[in-house]
Amino acid sequence: MGNLRRHRGNTVAACATCRLRAHRNEQRMGKIAIRLFGRLEVRGPDGKHIPVVGAKLQGLMAYLALNLDMPPNRDQLMTLFWGDRFTEQARQSLRQSVWKLRKLLDYGSNEVVATFNDQVSLNSELVTTDVERFSSLVAQRKPEADLEAASLYPGAFLSNLYVREQDFQDWLLTERGRLATLACPAFERGAEYLLQKGEPDAAIALAQRLVMFDPLRESSHRLLMRIHAQQGQRAAAIQQYKNCSDILERELQVEPSPNTQKLLAEIRRAGFTGPDDLSSAPEPHLADVPGPTHGQTTVTVLPFSAQPESPETEALATMLSEELAAALSKYRWLDVKASPVAEARRLTTSDMQRIAANQLVRHAVDGSIRQLGQQLRLNVKLIGLEQGRYLWVHRYDHRGENLQDVVDDLSQTVAASIEAELVMLEGAGTRSLDESEMSAWDFYHRALSVQYEFSGETNREAQRLFERALELDPRFAAAMARLSYALVINAIYFGADPGAGLLDKALQLAREASRLDPRDAVCRFALGRVYLARGEYERSFSELHAAINLNPSMAQAHCALGDSLTYAGQMDTALPCFQEAVRLSPQDPYRWAFLNYGAMAHLFRLDFEQAARWAIESVQVPNAHFLARAVLVSALGHLGRIDEAAQALAELKRDEHEVSLEFLRRRMFYLRDQNQIGIYLDGLRKAGLK
Repeated sequence: MGNLRRHRGNTVAACATCRLRAHRNEQRMGKIAIRLFGRLEVRGPDGKHIPVVGAKLQGLMAYLALNLDMPPNRDQLMTLFWGDRFTEQARQSLRQSVWKLRKLLDYGSNEVVATFNDQVSLNSELVTTDVERFSSLVAQRKPEADLEAASLYPGAFLSNLYVREQDFQDWLLTERGRLATLACPAFERGAEYLLQKGEPDAAIALAQRLVMFDPLRESSHRLLMRIHAQQGQRAAAIQQYKNCSDILERELQVEPSPNTQKLLAEIRRAGFTGPDDLSSAPEPHLADVPGPTHGQTTVTVLPFSAQPESPETEALATMLSEELAAALSKYRWLDVKASPVAEARRLTTSDMQRIAANQLVRHAVDGSIRQLGQQLRLNVKLIGLEQGRYLWVHRYDHRGENLQDVVDDLSQTVAASIEAELVMLEGAGTRSLDESEMSAWDFYHRALSVQYEFSGETNREAQRLFERALELDPRFAAAMARLSYALVINAIYFGADPGAGLLDKALQLAREASRLDPRDAVCRFALGRVYLARGEYERSFSELHAAINLNPSMAQAHCALGDSLTYAGQMDTALPCFQEAVRLSPQDPYRWAFLNYGAMAHLFRLDFEQAARWAIESVQVPNAHFLARAVLVSALGHLGRIDEAAQALAELKRDEHEVSLEFLRRRMFYLRDQNQIGIYLDGLRKAGLK
């Protein structure tokens, strides 16, 4: 760092001055500055050093600081830092660490460390990080910005931090590699700019730092060779080639690439005159690597690791990864690729990106299983291979004696959770696209993500997007099925007239989808839901059983079957279906519906206490529909809990101004059992609804 500061001269001095001024401004505005490159350093709004003692506390602060826009939940944090402890112990350790961070960071009336629902976060209005500034500068791809970015990068991300927990180390190495991948092109561009400005010594110093950060990056060696050659230092240029050759042979047992060898030949024959297309061409950007940008979403399941290593745990890990791949393959919109590696190992960022390019796969699932006495703990990570980073982390604890039951339960639950995450990721990825450049799959994924917001407006927009997908691909069975289901939702939840040909159209779409792809569980699910809306419960049973047989991990199908069974009067058989839906996909976008339909089943069994419990949990889900609150009002009315019922009724009227007994009776058009309708409305009447 000293050499770089001596050689950069006015250009770098100006960048340093800007950086210092920005740092002081942030402190005057009351921001805490967190430095993550090199050794972790934290300074308060007054510029004073804030000591953060303990590796795990430092790691927790760093993880929160790097995820200001996407706060992690408690399960993620417990897995990363206390994955070897039982859940209650891990939760207590996290609670203590959050308390310590609050004592360190909160000042005056400013709450820097926040907890909301299940998430832990740092207030982005009160915190600034060097990584955030660095990423912003690199994205500009401008010379001055590149030089300032280089000045912010004195060393690797959290270079002195070590936390023994393996999951944290995996994350740390991944982020360290990702940020180094961003830094290298910026350093190269900065060195080129310094050379053009007539500051060769500063260019050499920057290029040398680049080689030090990533000795296997040949383009960095070529850059240094070119700079030396342009300065007439042929011997130094040739020596740099030898350094490159030696390290490639030692680490990878390969020779330098033809590009590097050609540059050496030009230097040796004194034919080198300056930058050429060969040596100065930028490294391929991930977006330029040929890959699956349209069509099915690609995913692979990597071999899981086992701890402690024993024949039994290793066999379990192998079975689990294989069964998970099989479970994911039952989602027809996923293209599940064979694992590109034969045994469990930790992947570097370069490994991830190489797999993405060579195997044409965008996502990978990695995991580790640990035996803690009679309990099994599974840590699962969803990796974005192109980004080289974890997208989702979750921990599952399971106790069971039958090995096959354990594998089945875990593989189905993990598959359902991963599918739900991928649906949301794919939908989010389409939000920035213009419709003129979207494929049928893009429209499909955007429609799903919009529909999950669950309002009349978003459901209508989802219908339009599904229709656009079908315009591009008229035989797109899944889009046809989802459009059918959107019509059913419109009738049940958003006031569309079910008798105006709407359900006939929904039936036609679902039948055609099932004909086009009879092995897609989504198509059979949609057909089952149409039959339910038409009051044809028995036909609904058949289709929903078929959907579950095709994909046992499809939580929506289990919920739908329970719903049909409830209205057919088979509440005792229905309740396990709702429990299974919640177990399979605890974070599902339709979780509120799983709980609401379970509450309805309890209501019709006259178990009003359980109905109220399930309904309370349902209405707490952010995207819950107002009909879930109506079930809660009915249950509380039957229980005689007048004050609670009155409050719930007031909230129901706030959500739906036109609500009345007749209004809700019309909404239950698919119920054939008048006794069930009577139970529902009687509870509402007791609560004061007219």
